[in-house]
Amino acid sequence: MPILSEILLEHSHAAADYATTRIYASHPDLQHRFGEQGKRSCKADIALHISFLTGALSSGNSRPFTEYICWLDSVLAARNVPGSSLVESLHWLADYFEHKLTPIEHAIISGIFNDASSALSAARVSAQIPAFMQCLPAPHQSADLLTRKLAAGNIREAHELLQQAHRDGAGYIYIATHLLQPAMYQIGQLWQQNQISVAQEHLATTIVQNELAYLYSLADFSPSNGKRALFACVEGNLHSIGIRMVADSFELAGWQVQQLGANLPIKALLSQISTWQPELVGLSVSQAQHLDTLRRTIAAIHGEFGEHRPQIMIGGLCTNALSEMWRTLKADSWSPSADLAQIETI
Repeated sequence: MPILSEILLEHSHAAADYATTRIYASHPDLQHRFGEQGKRSCKADIALHISFLTGALSSGNSRPFTEYICWLDSVLAARNVPGSSLVESLHWLADYFEHKLTPIEHAIISGIFNDASSALSAARVSAQIPAFMQCLPAPHQSADLLTRKLAAGNIREAHELLQQAHRDGAGYIYIATHLLQPAMYQIGQLWQQNQISVAQEHLATTIVQNELAYLYSLADFSPSNGKRALFACVEGNLHSIGIRMVADSFELAGWQVQQLGANLPIKALLSQISTWQPELVGLSVSQAQHLDTLRRTIAAIHGEFGEHRPQIMIGGLCTNALSEMWRTLKADSWSPSADLAQIETI
């Protein structure tokens, strides 16, 4: 029997088309203002709602979806898009699924939508710190300054700031988790608030990648412990800085490490596990829409290797809101940062 997240994905195209049609029927001026391209964009956005909805189902908690809805509302508000459009899209999705799902299935979806509506109302009344920011390591005193340098694309001054931290005795892992990680989360917040462009965000990412390589070249390595660890972003996840920090932390601690980067297909991951036989596999997810892929990836590892499987650690931005998610997904541990990841494996 298909699980509910799979059923939703099967309905994704039709549900998004239904909701878009209803929205445009309720607002005839939209066709004149935005044309067919606007309608296609609307449909794609609503399909994305469904993708994030599957993340809530896979995690066993509505919070990944409610966090996404509150995030999206702030993105739209910063770009002067009426918040009513988001609420209306959820209304029509709920209407569609009421006629397509069993009463029990629809009750589950309605519960998630109701939680999202309540969270959205609360977020609009008072500004709240995103859940994924609440479990960050304490930022270094220069983290805000680094954020400004990165947002401005000031490569030399960002480099000097990090060099100074290193001269003051901070090592790779400390700088990565207490300076670079908080700064990049703040960069994401600035884009969300429409204060920087996508190009500025990408430039900041490139600067950080280069600085990580520089800091890695200065780092001291512990003696080999004879253990192997493999790290990758699940298929669809293109954000690989975090998993790179974690992989580097293990290599510096004496592990043999393979870091397979972003967007790794499940089949390729299973093949590499079989070939290399690591003791630990670390998987990263950045958005709730990737949680169903994470669930399927973990299930595939269990199914392929059984009792001989490696230990599975998960992490990434969207897992920070639910620290116990790893139990639901049948992983072995979770970590919000590179420094704590080491502790989880002891």
